[in-house]
Amino acid sequence: MALLKLNFYSHKLGMATNVNVLFPEQATDDDLQLVYLLHGLSDDSNAWLNNSSVARYIMGKPIVVVMPEVGRSFYHDIGEGANYYSYLSEELPAQVAYFLNRTIPAERTHVMGLSMGGFGALKWGLNQAEKFATVVSFSGAMYLDELWKNDSGRNTEFTRLFGKPENIPLSINDLEHAYCHAEKVNPQLVVRQYCGDLDFLYAYNRKLEAFAQSRSLNYRFSLGIGENHTWSYWDKSLEKTLGELFNK
Repeated sequence: MALLKLNFYSHKLGMATNVNVLFPEQATDDDLQLVYLLHGLSDDSNAWLNNSSVARYIMGKPIVVVMPEVGRSFYHDIGEGANYYSYLSEELPAQVAYFLNRTIPAERTHVMGLSMGGFGALKWGLNQAEKFATVVSFSGAMYLDELWKNDSGRNTEFTRLFGKPENIPLSINDLEHAYCHAEKVNPQLVVRQYCGDLDFLYAYNRKLEAFAQSRSLNYRFSLGIGENHTWSYWDKSLEKTLGELFNK
């Protein structure tokens, strides 16, 4: 397996950015799977490499794992050059295809992430459901407007990102709204959601579960009994997810 460390200028971000890519040394284009693995609020493109066993889990499998870097953006177009959602959803896939010299089709493309990245995976995967086969959230930060209202400590950062809580409902940051869109665009989309019952985001995850259970996509919620907002839980959940997807 090769570890590719990419650094290139992003026109959407107006600056250079880093991307880590795990690439199998032997794989055919017909077998190759692509996984985008998104980081959390306090992390960077190295987080999954440093804190999980992702490289071991995909060893010997025809899987490319792409780990980008988005700062504390919540995968949002902030403006003034820092257009992180446009970077993620438009520029990054084009750059990945260029550097890998191949385009992997939607039926073999997946997006996953933890915490802020769990939100990001759902945001991207549901709003552009035609581009993915699977969307997975580990302890995702759901319902940002409610999270904001319930935690005044987020006010400065969220105001910079979103302006005001009222701007979130019915926008691309509204995951229920995005979920309904995904049902129409890609009824075959698989959505998986993980969260521990001791996690501070547990109630928000359960709320999205209740909504998703009433809808028509292939959806499943996995509860981590006694699990918190920790890397040990995300690592176990990633191993389980990759096993279910690619050990068939």
